[in-house]
Amino acid sequence: MEDVGTDDEASLGEPPQEGFLASRRVLQVVNKVLSQDSSKGTFLKNAGIAEFSSRSRSSGEAALRSPLTAEKECSAALQEQMDVLKEV
Repeated sequence: MEDVGTDDEASLGEPPQEGFLASRRVLQVVNKVLSQDSSKGTFLKNAGIAEFSSRSRSSGEAALRSPLTAEKECSAALQEQMDVLKEV
């Protein structure tokens, strides 16, 4: 097994961050270490953990943005109705 780079050791030694970015950083470090040890790098795929790529990230963002946009529009329409009812 190859030595983990000092950047990775420093990253793992830092206090954990909250939320998605912390998970993402941990997965990136694990992915880097595993890719050094395994020529095929199939562990993450077999474990059901996909690598972060710009294409998958952007398609995932688009899938989340569409319902969010619809919800914001609905919220704005409801707010307008509330404003009209307050005037009456």
